[in-house]
Amino acid sequence: MRRTKTNAKGQVTIPAELRERFGIEKGTRINWKEEQGRLVLTLMTERFIHECMGILKPAPGQPSAFDELFAERERERQREDLKYALLAGLQGEKIEIPVAEIRKKGLVAALRKRTSRK
Repeated sequence: MRRTKTNAKGQVTIPAELRERFGIEKGTRINWKEEQGRLVLTLMTERFIHECMGILKPAPGQPSAFDELFAERERERQREDLKYALLAGLQGEKIEIPVAEIRKKGLVAALRKRTSRK
């Protein structure tokens, strides 16, 4: 076990023997995290990065996490558009939405239903 002190800036010096053993050089990136009341540092080496690659890869036939996030954002955008259009209609305002701003056919159908009721 090696002991070190923090300096006035809160910096810690890693002993030379450990730096040499783990290949820590000036500019080596290190992640710190807490685990069960301990501080654990992990070197951001090429090997570590390669091991992490593909960790979010979806199972065969499943959408990727990014695709799912984009799809959810699109659903949210549709709800926001519909909410705005319905609120504007309920307040008796004239609804003018340029075609370029209409993002999905679902909004057009909802507006047609809304205007056909009047």
